[in-house]
Amino acid sequence: MKDVADGKRIAKRAIVPLAVLMAILARAPAGARNAAGAQPPERQHDVLIPGTGVRLRESWQMLFHDRCRYAVPVTWRPVPDRSQVFAPDGSSVSIWALHVSNWSLHKARLKAAFSHESRVHEDSDSRLWIESRDSVRLQHYVAVTDGAAACAGLLEIRSAQPNADDTIAGIVESIGMATAWPADIR
Repeated sequence: MKDVADGKRIAKRAIVPLAVLMAILARAPAGARNAAGAQPPERQHDVLIPGTGVRLRESWQMLFHDRCRYAVPVTWRPVPDRSQVFAPDGSSVSIWALHVSNWSLHKARLKAAFSHESRVHEDSDSRLWIESRDSVRLQHYVAVTDGAAACAGLLEIRSAQPNADDTIAGIVESIGMATAWPADIR
């Protein structure tokens, strides 16, 4: 009998703190109530694509065409042969293989073809990146060589696109030769 009486006293003591805790939680904002069991904030997870040296960003896709590779956000839609891709806002990327017998001469001709207002971002033994702009869009021409072959890409992006610089950098960095060419990648 004494055990039953002690059990009732313990239960009464536990109910009071539990009721106080429930009252406090009922007045707390939803974010504070769910803090212990809430899903942690999403983190960006990039993936290094083996054999390419390219870090594919989360929510981006790697595309291949004519032994060339490039990456764009998943919201950009490729044409069936993946030589072009279009963003919902009308921005685009076109990619093609080049047969360049003299890389230095190729670069010199391209730099001469662009207007004096164009900006050369990179001019190296393996990459040429030239930016030009008009009132509506930015154009980025990128050519990359491995010494034997080359790939070129033309990125046309609307100037008013949010995060345009980040998108441009991600696409430009990804343009290059496809180092491995499995039969199932087209």
